Amino acid sequence: MVGGQLDDGTVLSSGETYDPATGAWNFTANTMTQARFNHTATLLPSGRVLVVGGSSTESATFPEFGATALATAEVYDPATNQWSHLATSMKSARQLHTATLLANGNVLIAGGLATANSSSALNTAETFTPATGAFELTGGLNFPRFNHTASLLPSGKVLVMGGPRGPTFTATNYVGSAETYDPATATWAKTNIDPPFRRRHSANVLPNGKVLIAGGFRYAAATPSSSAASPSTNETLLYDPETDNFEGPASTAKLNSSRGWHAATILPDGRVLATGGTYYVGTTLIAVFASAESYDVGLNAPPAARPAINTANWGGINKAVCVSGVQFQGASEGDSGDAQNSPTNYPVIQMMRLDNEQIITLSPDPNATTCAGGLKGWTNNTYASFAVTAGNFAKGAALLTVFTNGIPNGKAFTLAPDTPAATPNTPLNINISGRVYDINGAGFPATLTIRGSDGSVRVIQNGANGEYSFPDLPSAKPAQTLTSLTPSSANAGGTGLTLVVNGNGFTDKSVVLWNGSARSTQFGTSQKLTATLSANDLGTPGTNTIAVFTAGLGTTNAQIFKLSTPAPVITAIDPSTAIEGSAGFTLTVTGQNFAQGAVVLWNSSQRATTFVNSTQLRAAITASDVKTAGRATVQVQNPSATAAIISNALFFSIAPSCPVGGPPTC
Repeated sequence: MVGGQLDDGTVLSSGETYDPATGAWNFTANTMTQARFNHTATLLPSGRVLVVGGSSTESATFPEFGATALATAEVYDPATNQWSHLATSMKSARQLHTATLLANGNVLIAGGLATANSSSALNTAETFTPATGAFELTGGLNFPRFNHTASLLPSGKVLVMGGPRGPTFTATNYVGSAETYDPATATWAKTNIDPPFRRRHSANVLPNGKVLIAGGFRYAAATPSSSAASPSTNETLLYDPETDNFEGPASTAKLNSSRGWHAATILPDGRVLATGGTYYVGTTLIAVFASAESYDVGLNAPPAARPAINTANWGGINKAVCVSGVQFQGASEGDSGDAQNSPTNYPVIQMMRLDNEQIITLSPDPNATTCAGGLKGWTNNTYASFAVTAGNFAKGAALLTVFTNGIPNGKAFTLAPDTPAATPNTPLNINISGRVYDINGAGFPATLTIRGSDGSVRVIQNGANGEYSFPDLPSAKPAQTLTSLTPSSANAGGTGLTLVVNGNGFTDKSVVLWNGSARSTQFGTSQKLTATLSANDLGTPGTNTIAVFTAGLGTTNAQIFKLSTPAPVITAIDPSTAIEGSAGFTLTVTGQNFAQGAVVLWNSSQRATTFVNSTQLRAAITASDVKTAGRATVQVQNPSATAAIISNALFFSIAPSCPVGGPPTC
């Protein structure tokens, strides 16, 4: 917990941490460099916390808003218990925005408000890349908004919903809308239908992938007997990513209390717990709630039919998830169209990241090697998954839920794995399960015939429990890896280039990501893509991350593309000679790779320099520089954050005013 306001309006810069083991709160070792409220705090894959934006001063006109927003950012490191100020800032100052951790580890920052007196909210969005510390603009929202919600969907897209379009209370600002952001294309798309207006509502991604929108404040238009208002509501909505539509409010269950400004949390059993909030009628505050209520996704299975987890272990990236419990194959048959067959016969295990609610579904691995006790595949009491790779899930706390025939367990486990490693090329292993039926005391075996696209035929006999196992099939979704870049470096300041990306598992839907943002990509083969980098991409020296995103497959490991400050080269100076005792003059230096901010060195000392272009500089040479006959060295130094980058040297001749053998009158 960090920042915020006291009752008297004082804005805080302090932070506190909570230890569940002791139930104690403790201050962090230092404070943020700027006090702030109306900011966001985002847990990064590294375990650090990114705080961006907000405001340091309360507005006298609208106390809910800050007078002026901040563009600065700070990071908390739990390893040192210290806050540090980022050298980089957001492209736009903003408060009451959202900051969402994307599946690729970057942070999407959207909307917000610049000042309390702004005529409109912001429609801009930007991304933060933890690896480089850089903020980059991305595609703009279709509508300006603040006080909205942002939810990471299982597809990797982000749903943004609600929020006013400006701070003033008008019908044009309080219009319902929602849109989704696609990280692969860096674009926003409006949802198929516009939901009713909401602000200060809650939004939670449910285990079934839908998003529950609950409570908040709606817009009530003026009537002959009352002015326009924004009262609390108990209505709920459900957003379905499959149809891109909203259900409700007439068809969805209502909250027991009309509440806004509340908190809502996903519980281990998939329910949503709503707590606190305020109740307004019209513009009048009626109550501040101390109550809580829960929402069930609607499966309503009896406890006796639910599976149960006893132990769960995940060793981290590239390791299997290992689970033990009971009733993993169900208490009875599932419904698959007749009275006998189970639709799965094995449990489906779902992992949800607690930092951004990203969801993945695990598959059982009959050849798992990383589970204690030699667990493999699944039984009614055990489950071992394929390795969870860094390409589709980052390290961090995760919520584990097991489903049997669509019924979730009554209790899930939170897992905190170790540091992620590189994504391996894991082949796909498949198990198909059925039943062995007994007819008049005789077994009824069945065979499974598989015909491959290459014409090969494989006949597999079921095992004693009706299972079919064929672990050596080629992957239907080959693991993506990025192996090399051509080129892997360039000089900063170029006009653009074509980058060749080499690896495995690419498709015609693969997109090359430059620091997490999509670039124009051409598909060559499953092992080769080409991407176009612009002059803007190549403008600043430093390291940049290259990865590949493919819908349905996720994001690959990253490779580094380095932009270096090129060494300058001098080819000529004009003039190249002078007489000792001459007056000062302008020296023109011609060459290559001169950077903005480059300076001319005269005998290793800087001289006042005018940058003309990358091939020409002009330097002011003083009379004292040519006071004594001899030879001076002329060089060019390009700016650099590290070691100086200095050119070759040319010599400038200073001739004596009375040469040897000259006339007697010299």
